[in-house]
Amino acid sequence: MADRLAGVGSSAELLRLRLSEDRAALGSAGCEWTNLDFVEDQYRTEPPALDDLETAFRTEIPRCGLLFAPAAIGGHPDHKLIRDLALRLALEGWRVELYADIPYTVRYGWPAWVTGIEVGPHLNVEAYWADFLNEITERDYRITVRRHDLGEKSSDEKLQAMLMYATQFQQLNSGIVNRLRNPAIRRYELSWEVS
Repeated sequence: MADRLAGVGSSAELLRLRLSEDRAALGSAGCEWTNLDFVEDQYRTEPPALDDLETAFRTEIPRCGLLFAPAAIGGHPDHKLIRDLALRLALEGWRVELYADIPYTVRYGWPAWVTGIEVGPHLNVEAYWADFLNEITERDYRITVRRHDLGEKSSDEKLQAMLMYATQFQQLNSGIVNRLRNPAIRRYELSWEVS
């Protein structure tokens, strides 16, 4: 489905384009990158074993100062896999921070305590997050939320970086809904420190 939504002829073509986008976006940010040899959810019949994922990850990244991983709000299967790997590593003393994976986290926008904009009495954004975050806390992890206000300049730079992912941007932006272009959405980020 992602191939057709992105307007490309095949999954192989989409994969080539996405890898090229990764190299360009990460390179422009001065980052190094490593791709592990696992198939994305939409193209596989079953997920990889967490042990296999951990082995491949540790081969490439034996240790790091701080590991950022998605919180898996929204339940994306690949995000859940990486989150579970990060939580496993947290048990071994790795510093782990889970980030609010946009656009899934902001399906209903941000709560007022993030943006300062009241959303009304009949929209409890955190109720949507609760089930996903409970998957973490029910395993006896403590999470401490951190709010990040990027400001206008960094928010604009973030938009330029997101636009480098041309094959995904319009889908994740929800077309004319403009979720990612919305300054009240892209200006903020949340993360949860795991302990």
